[in-house]
Amino acid sequence: MILLNSSEKLVQKVNYKNNNGGLKIFNPPFNLKINGEEKMESKLEGVDQIKFYYKNCLIVGNVYTVCLLMSSDKKILSRGVAICSVLDAHNKKVARKKSLDRAKKALFEKNKNLEIKIDDKRSFKFISKSFKIKTKEQEEKISNLLTGLDLEFESKKLNGFSYLDVFIPYVYPMEVTSKDFKFKSEFLPEPTKEETKMFKLQ
Repeated sequence: MILLNSSEKLVQKVNYKNNNGGLKIFNPPFNLKINGEEKMESKLEGVDQIKFYYKNCLIVGNVYTVCLLMSSDKKILSRGVAICSVLDAHNKKVARKKSLDRAKKALFEKNKNLEIKIDDKRSFKFISKSFKIKTKEQEEKISNLLTGLDLEFESKKLNGFSYLDVFIPYVYPMEVTSKDFKFKSEFLPEPTKEETKMFKLQ
């Protein structure tokens, strides 16, 4: 159960982490510490920087982590994407390793792989989260947010208190990710609008 002290805690629908949070930049020779191990990545052809960022969605939490292999002229050579299941707690190190491996795979093979497909449409498989509501204004704000996120919810009363039960489908992270990317591993991808803005790409 999630308790909200103020409706102001739910304002932004989606948050791309920047320099104050999830954005990480590595320069050659890429001494990366992943899962406690230091790995040398000095033989990545044409790579000048490795950049990580992740997308958070209010209510749901982490949706995906992205690794970009960048050239010196700020071109995205390859991209790797790791999607977080609603059944798992987000593990930053694991997500970075998986997205890095997929970005390297795309760079080495000069290809795109792992198409993001949603085979299992929304079904009865979901997790639920319960939010304690203190005011009508708060309930209205959260309801509007959930509608914008395309999540189903219902109101209930328990022991004199009001709650909103939110139902998050297992496939929800895939649905969100598929709107931004077509593949989890891609060579010379077209930058998204968010990447263009975040990294000041031309």
